[in-house]
Amino acid sequence: MLRSLSAGELQQFSVELLPRLYSDWGHVTQSGTVETLKTRKGTPDAFCERSDESMVYIQSTGDTAKGKMYEDLKKSVKQLIELDLNEGALCISFLSYDPQADEVTACKKLCRTHQCEFKFYSNSIISDLLDSNHHDLRYKYLKIPAPVKGKYRSDNNFVLTASTGSEPKTATKMNNVVNWNLSPDELTGTLESIVEFYNRLKNLNEPSRQFFSTIIKLADPLRRNPSMMTVPYSEMTNVSGRENYEIRNQMAILEKHPKLKREYKLSR
Repeated sequence: MLRSLSAGELQQFSVELLPRLYSDWGHVTQSGTVETLKTRKGTPDAFCERSDESMVYIQSTGDTAKGKMYEDLKKSVKQLIELDLNEGALCISFLSYDPQADEVTACKKLCRTHQCEFKFYSNSIISDLLDSNHHDLRYKYLKIPAPVKGKYRSDNNFVLTASTGSEPKTATKMNNVVNWNLSPDELTGTLESIVEFYNRLKNLNEPSRQFFSTIIKLADPLRRNPSMMTVPYSEMTNVSGRENYEIRNQMAILEKHPKLKREYKLSR
């Protein structure tokens, strides 16, 4: 559904969603005139200034041609250098598809070379954001209604990325939904396990919960140990859009929680 958005819709979508994720952004201006189904050329597609006076450049595209994302980024970086605004700038690629790992790596390298930062929002990342916190935009652009309060949704039964939550009081609803047919004594034990897991997660900050959530979504259980999850390091780097040092930092945070650290691993 994201891939079906026109160029104009995707660009307009980007300037509505992205500012919600950053508290230090000023007003976002679109360079090219946005029409209903297409955009007029402009570099970047949109931009703004942050509270520290550094720049944010946004390029939106649904063109999956190899090199398209990199070429768009190169134009943005070139303009930033010409304006002497490259140092500390943030360059964002907003994509309706999931890019190849080698192109992501090339984009990160380009920005590091010129003292700026690169981030990308792929189809997978955008979908997770819409499903977790931005149901209004999900409906506006994709016509997917928000979850009905009180009803179970298989794709949103436990939101690790929510900023607020409340401790579970009973496991009865889960028992009914997944047809466990547990006895009252078994329900008590299940509730204790759920509350224990909830208490582990609520001690993590939101970025770490999001990181842990990504691990869970990508993980495959190891055959020799079904309680262990494994995620290829390269896949985690690609999907999360994080630098190596950011992944190491997040892993270090998770490893401070003894109840969590032995339940997953990243593999190179």
